[in-house]
Amino acid sequence: GTEVIDRLSHGQAIPETLTLKIINQRISALDIKHHGYVLDGVPVLDSEFLSTEEQLSVIKNFDLTPEFIINIKISDEDLIDRRSKQLLFPPTNTLHSPDNIAP
Repeated sequence: GTEVIDRLSHGQAIPETLTLKIINQRISALDIKHHGYVLDGVPVLDSEFLSTEEQLSVIKNFDLTPEFIINIKISDEDLIDRRSKQLLFPPTNTLHSPDNIAP
């Protein structure tokens, strides 16, 4: 925890090794073991640290292994298009798509 805070307060990125370590620690918690988990953005697209296959191997070796992994691929153009259309709802500071402006 303190290493993450220190790095962020100095404008530094969090290394992938530390991120995966934190994820694995959190997944080991009793509430997660009871309720389960969903990871978004893992594996990361930056393969300088580990290749996608290596990242998947790390994920498969977490203390609480996933029952299944879904990899959704989207083109950069589609992603930019979707993200640029999202709107911020100030009272809750949440993002909404144009077809669902606010709750």
